[in-house]
Amino acid sequence: MEQSELETLQRKHDEKNQQIQELKGQIESLKHQLRKKRKEVAGEKEEAFKNLTDKYHSLREEYNAALLAEKTKTEGVEGKLKESV
Repeated sequence: MEQSELETLQRKHDEKNQQIQELKGQIESLKHQLRKKRKEVAGEKEEAFKNLTDKYHSLREEYNAALLAEKTKTEGVEGKLKESV
């Protein structure tokens, strides 16, 4: 093989290696971005779940308070009815 052929092959080899290194860097960058995005999405889901849970507990407390108020009101009316009879 001639010197110029060897130099050409070496240059092509170096170019391929450079492309491989660039692609490797891009892959690592994308992996990092995907991990970050996955954490963000997980955090958003967790926050949404927490908000829904808080809303549920709030509505449940309101419901229980309304039931208790109704029960107290009904018991008061029943007591007055018994007194009047």
